[in-house]
Amino acid sequence: MWKFKRTKAEPPKLVDKAKWQLEEVGQLGLPEEHAGHHIAYFLRWLEERGLVSDWFREEKAEELAAIREGRLSWPKFLMEFLDGCLTDEMVTAEGNAFGAAYYGERGRFWNDYGSAVSNGKQNVLCVPFTEENYAKLRTVFDRRLGEWRANPASVVRPLTMHKMIEASYFGLSAVLMFGGFLAVVAAVPLQLFLSPAASARLSYWGWASIVAGLSIVLVPGFLLMYLDWKRKRRLRKRNTP
Repeated sequence: MWKFKRTKAEPPKLVDKAKWQLEEVGQLGLPEEHAGHHIAYFLRWLEERGLVSDWFREEKAEELAAIREGRLSWPKFLMEFLDGCLTDEMVTAEGNAFGAAYYGERGRFWNDYGSAVSNGKQNVLCVPFTEENYAKLRTVFDRRLGEWRANPASVVRPLTMHKMIEASYFGLSAVLMFGGFLAVVAAVPLQLFLSPAASARLSYWGWASIVAGLSIVLVPGFLLMYLDWKRKRRLRKRNTP
């Protein structure tokens, strides 16, 4: 099996793996190759535009020649000779910088991909690998590269309120849980120092209100912390070769 030639300990800047899509592809009843079609399209474009590294060209020269001669397809090349992976070692510095922005978490790649070749399909993983589809994507990728060279921010989607909230799960959970702590600090003395008559009247409703209030505050807090943990775990997984 082909192995990565890592020269640095830092995480890859551009990375995608077909295996991340395998479960969904299986649920759709598609061949495993579909999990890497989007990667194969993008890698083919990078190679044709001279944005793959010299090391990659030398390492995979025989396979690239077979592709040009029609003896090997890009999806098969990706899945069988690259282990379904695309990483920063395969591309030039410019290709890596463009790919990290356009292909990254907030990049416009998936929006462009779906708009260009999905043909109204519910899932872009259903898209076959065809010359017609590649011609459409090549036009889109060329345009985005030109836009990126003029303004790198043009290929990145704006940070929406949803993403801002998602990016600050831990902060929100901390605020909510601190609010719960303050509610306890304020509610317990209030309940204890009320007059005996008032304390008797509020003994049930008062404590029930405290418990309900804490639940409303603390449960979302713990949920947000869990979501933040899952998000960071997913990012660590994506950055692991």
